[in-house]
Amino acid sequence: MKKRFLLLLLFCCCHTFWAQNEIIDSLKKRLKTIKDDKERVMVLKDLSYELSNYDPDKAFKYASEEIELSRKIDYDLGLGYGYQSLGFCYSMMSNNVRALEYFDKADSIFSELKDKKGICVSEFGIGNLFSRMGNNVEAIACYKKALKIAKSEAFEIMISRIWNQMSMAYRRNGQLAEAMNYAKLSLELDTKLKNNIGIATSLVNLGIGSYNLKRYAESQEFFKKALAILKDDQNYIRALAESHSGSGLFLMASEMPDGSAKRAYLNQAVSHFRQGIAIFGKLNNLGFKRKSYIELYKVAKALNDPILADECSFNAFMLGNKILANQKEEFVLSLKRERSARMDKLVSDKKSRLLGYGSALILFVILLQIMYVRRLSYQKRMNIALEEKKTEIEKLNIQKDQFYSIIAHDLRGSLGGFHALTEFLAEEGNSMDKEQIMESVVIMRDSANGLFSLLEGLLDWSKSEKGLVEFNPQVIELSQAIGQAIGVLSENAYKKNIEIFADVKEDLTVYADDNLLQTVLRNLISNAIKFTPRGGKVDVITQIDTKQNVEIQISDTGIGMNEQMVKDLFNSEIKSNRLGTDNEPSTGLGIVLCKEFVERHGGKIWVESKVGEGTIFRFNIPAKQLVS
Repeated sequence: MKKRFLLLLLFCCCHTFWAQNEIIDSLKKRLKTIKDDKERVMVLKDLSYELSNYDPDKAFKYASEEIELSRKIDYDLGLGYGYQSLGFCYSMMSNNVRALEYFDKADSIFSELKDKKGICVSEFGIGNLFSRMGNNVEAIACYKKALKIAKSEAFEIMISRIWNQMSMAYRRNGQLAEAMNYAKLSLELDTKLKNNIGIATSLVNLGIGSYNLKRYAESQEFFKKALAILKDDQNYIRALAESHSGSGLFLMASEMPDGSAKRAYLNQAVSHFRQGIAIFGKLNNLGFKRKSYIELYKVAKALNDPILADECSFNAFMLGNKILANQKEEFVLSLKRERSARMDKLVSDKKSRLLGYGSALILFVILLQIMYVRRLSYQKRMNIALEEKKTEIEKLNIQKDQFYSIIAHDLRGSLGGFHALTEFLAEEGNSMDKEQIMESVVIMRDSANGLFSLLEGLLDWSKSEKGLVEFNPQVIELSQAIGQAIGVLSENAYKKNIEIFADVKEDLTVYADDNLLQTVLRNLISNAIKFTPRGGKVDVITQIDTKQNVEIQISDTGIGMNEQMVKDLFNSEIKSNRLGTDNEPSTGLGIVLCKEFVERHGGKIWVESKVGEGTIFRFNIPAKQLVS
């Protein structure tokens, strides 16, 4: 019996994946052979719909082609479907304002054409938007309108989808009994229709409902069945199932005593969350991706995994900023559209009034035109002010992102050494004599002083970016600056048994900002340690490359980089997050900051590296001779 059940799950999984790809492949083949334009519009519509849950960007491309062709052949029904397709694409991208705009356009066209199925699908899409924005009462009202039409048209596949969405809306509204009832109705209908995607969606809704009712074991069974069907899919429903399955496993583990069984549940939760986060990322669904990171953070804390917890908190923070920026952009666009609509209405009203006036009202018309010109002038000034404000906000956001990037990258590296020493004291303190303990305390004091100095430097840099503190270069003894940077990171090197060798002339000076120079040195030395295996070596060598500049070279015997990595290294739009040789985390932001700070001194930075042969970073900054 067990073997039959496993075979059945395998069949469902394969059938769903193959069926979905067969549908898309079949539609693409038809698209190449179709000669009739209206039939082509319908195929583009179907392609956009099938891809909307898997690849919104490709779905958007087909929807745009559908609209362009419909306009070319003056096909209103196709234009309505095209607007509807764009509505679903923007909905999956979490751009609710644009999605609502296109669903409203589609609804207007279908209402004029009295196309009931089109109206039904548009109402359904608008209901989805209200649900995602948290207005579940309006969402349910839209679903009921769509359901009434679907039942009158015997539109069974649509009835199933509406029931599933009603289940979600009632659940979000706290009406769990109604939510479970509609999910069961949808499951029954989809089973009858042999609609595997619908079956999986219903199972996910039942799983989430059971989860909210605190029936965690039952919810896991529903999620397992859904994931068996969606195993190879990369759609929104599978991402939901993975994420909620992770939450359920975490809560089940929370009620278990410490031990291997509890840890196994937590590790399974991590795996499910990782799968869900990856799919939400591909779908560009930032909201659910951020929620998943927040839930995964709880699991990391339960596993006592600081690296995973740090990764989750950082990513959740950055996604929150990105969501906020998108919301601001949506708000600005909505303001522009609202003003444009008011202007269009004003012009239209003026034209209609002018048609009824005679020559006796010419003076009045002139006065209206003057008012209109003034309005346009005011609108132009408002748009200019809005653009200036937007540019200012973007600049502030960039500065803020740079500051948080330094904190996440630079401060974390320095804290690593301090953390390693405290762990050593906690584990070996009882076996250490007084002299050894005092030596460790002195090292901890020095490390703490270094961290404090680093934090002060970060705060000063933040003020500088805001224009509150000027760039303040001065004559600096290079041996002391390099010694200070190595001291901050010495614990990291000691932990990996890496030797740091510095060849710096005693009297060699540079003309630089001390805070920015320290940031560059710490980043480059920290990276050399991070990507060098245990027992390796890091060299810091200085020389005067010309009469004007001092060249600082930091080389290691590490794992090195390939040509593409070297090429992309200083590109701020391409982030490298590969792990160090001891799985140390890295965001790749530090190198970009190094380039910015070196160039601020009028210098340049470059790198040479080969896989397996280590890496050499070189940068130059002005020597004392440049100071007039």
